[in-house]
Amino acid sequence: MAMQAANMQNYNTELAKCIEELRDKREKVNQAMSKEERDRGVIQRELATLTEKYHRLNDSIAKKAEAIGEYDRTIQETEAAYMKVKDDLRCREHCPIVIFDRLSKAHRRFC
Repeated sequence: MAMQAANMQNYNTELAKCIEELRDKREKVNQAMSKEERDRGVIQRELATLTEKYHRLNDSIAKKAEAIGEYDRTIQETEAAYMKVKDDLRCREHCPIVIFDRLSKAHRRFC
């Protein structure tokens, strides 16, 4: 009987030791989880900030792309108008010479 009591006491001591080890492990896991929750909160705030910055950049890029399109259209229209003016000037420089030559030839024939 004394031996059974001693065995029972050993089991109780061993069980108490196991329970204490489990509590220690639980506390370590709880501390790790708390740290991860804090880290998650930091990341969530950073993510919100980065998401807002991302949307602002997207809007800015879209506006700049629209401005580039407007510049491209303006450049094309201006180049087309310039070419037309250039052609008109070339014609005006050339036309008086042609007209003068024709008048000179006609004048020689009749005079």
